[in-house]
Amino acid sequence: MLFLDWFIAIRLKESENCSKYSAMIPYFTPLEAYTSLVFQHPDLALRNVSFDENDFTKITGVVDWGGAQILPLILTAHFLGDLLSTGNDPCSRPDYPDEAWRTVLHDWTSLGDTSLWPKCFRSSDEPVDLSPIGATMIKRYHFRQYFGACFSRHMTELHGNTDLSHAIVFKDATYYLKFHEVIISGNAGSYMRSGSGRPLTGSSL
Repeated sequence: MLFLDWFIAIRLKESENCSKYSAMIPYFTPLEAYTSLVFQHPDLALRNVSFDENDFTKITGVVDWGGAQILPLILTAHFLGDLLSTGNDPCSRPDYPDEAWRTVLHDWTSLGDTSLWPKCFRSSDEPVDLSPIGATMIKRYHFRQYFGACFSRHMTELHGNTDLSHAIVFKDATYYLKFHEVIISGNAGSYMRSGSGRPLTGSSL
């Protein structure tokens, strides 16, 4: 009976959550601008990009096009891996296990009071200065905003598309996809995702 009671309680909770999520569906229906088809590079990381040796703002080539595909924009709008920050950067906090939920970005905009940070050590007698790592997280946050702005400008210059929703698609897409993961795979299937469990990665053109 104990197992049966537990099973029934779980099913009732899932039903309750399903009702709540269903009521939210209208708010998580992607904008029409997010459903246009784009050509996606599956791994647009710095290691796959060549730059002009005299001007690092100029790209001279992109490699590793194996697996490139055409998909709706909402399925490809993930920031480059080199720009990501997660809740366990610069160090994990054992009381916050959800910080390993890598499908949702963690935005560092300030270092705050560094004296309150936990102490980290590379070895028993070698402490780690977390401030530079935290500063890197802040830089990545601003780079992500810049990346989104550049994408929007690219869409305007290349296609004459002035829809401002494109400027925030890389910020919004993660939450649209996370919501639909919950709907499709249930709470457990979504919560157990890790960095390697993202639905799709890459960048679109």
